[in-house]
Amino acid sequence: MDGLWNRMHRLVGIVVGVLLAGHCTARADLADVYLRNGLCLRADVTVTDDAVILRNAAGEARLPRADVARIVPINPTTGEAESQPATRPAAEPATQEAAGARAEKPLPGELPPAPLLSKRDLQRLKLHELVLEGTPENVHVQFEHKNKQRDLPADVLDELHKRPDFKPAWAEVLTRGQPPEKLQLIVRETGMRHADRIDITSDPEVFDIFRRRVVPLVNNSCARAGCHAGTTARAFRLPIGSKAGEAYGYAVFALLDQMQGRQGPVIDRESPEDSLLLTYMLPQEDNDRGHPPVGRGPSFKPVIWGRDDPQYRAVVDWIKFLVRPRPDYDLEYKNPYVYPVGVTAPEPTGEVAPPATAEPASQPTTVPEGPEPERK
Repeated sequence: MDGLWNRMHRLVGIVVGVLLAGHCTARADLADVYLRNGLCLRADVTVTDDAVILRNAAGEARLPRADVARIVPINPTTGEAESQPATRPAAEPATQEAAGARAEKPLPGELPPAPLLSKRDLQRLKLHELVLEGTPENVHVQFEHKNKQRDLPADVLDELHKRPDFKPAWAEVLTRGQPPEKLQLIVRETGMRHADRIDITSDPEVFDIFRRRVVPLVNNSCARAGCHAGTTARAFRLPIGSKAGEAYGYAVFALLDQMQGRQGPVIDRESPEDSLLLTYMLPQEDNDRGHPPVGRGPSFKPVIWGRDDPQYRAVVDWIKFLVRPRPDYDLEYKNPYVYPVGVTAPEPTGEVAPPATAEPASQPTTVPEGPEPERK
């Protein structure tokens, strides 16, 4: 395996050197350069304001700083990385999804990416947004056995037998039903009491729709360098990871779900068409709740052309599909930004403001949003 990694390492170095060859006037000492996609390149390194320049036997390469996760100098005496073994550590991620999950200290002047969710939090989101009436959702679920516990459906059946409103149909489901049927009944009748023994390994429908229909719109509008992604992000920064991956999608949901400004919540379950998520994606013309001025950086780019756009209706329908009223997800996740939405933030300093403490972490955080736009 190490031999394969070394061959891939050399091949990537050659390809990057050929495609991105450039000039550098100064050269730093040898270092390992870890990219945000999980790759690691060893080269002589020069860091400028907007690029990391590599030079090795394959040639020279200029990489945007946004693509670089960290730089680890190599000890010239031992030939080993100064902060970790020279050999590739087992925990070093090999995929974009894993690379995004690794916490990185931002460079000076950068906002840190929003954190990803723990497995516990991810499961809480899935469980709270399950459809609990009618046809069970066709999700893949496993019931975990811990400390020699019995099968969860059997334990729940014993628990329900003690209730005065026990229904014989419950016994039929918990003994002979399919896993999604058992899951629906367990969550509906016992809530989150057994959440730690349930592992849903696919998307409930509301999150399937979110990842297929809503996340691409967020990526096309918000996830641009100079907006809310990359090292030049302003106001807040979206998570790092494969934009098609589960970890990224659920982290984006958790981030948006907690955001609320003076004009209302980003995701408004009671009045979906008033959601800032929608109004910020519309053109500025005749939009009195449009995206605030962006200042320096990319110009505002609407991704929904109007309220008759099918994509607009898809987002509205998705918001209507969310559980109402908003449940307390009981997440450990915290939004690290004082200015999470609708604000032209001050120049980033690299320091992260502490999360709000006036409300539970899983509740929306009210933040200043600047002056109201003039209404026409």
